[in-house]
Amino acid sequence: MTSYIQTVFDRHFQNYCFSFGIYAHDPKLLHWHYYNSLKELNQIVERLRKTGVSTGELYLYHHMTKNKISHYYHSRVSLVY
Repeated sequence: MTSYIQTVFDRHFQNYCFSFGIYAHDPKLLHWHYYNSLKELNQIVERLRKTGVSTGELYLYHHMTKNKISHYYHSRVSLVY
């Protein structure tokens, strides 16, 4: 059974992947979207932490999702604009 925390982070990653396709034509927008997504991820962590959820599970899924977003971005975007 999937936990609520895992569902929240999976949904965030799916939204990132969908939006990546929308911004794919402009490297500057992709760069902005990448950093904005990481910022939103930190906001999700803070919001969930305030509700008193398990911090171990919270930071596990935060780390996994952050790595997935980073890998998705860096595997598809050239480092040279």
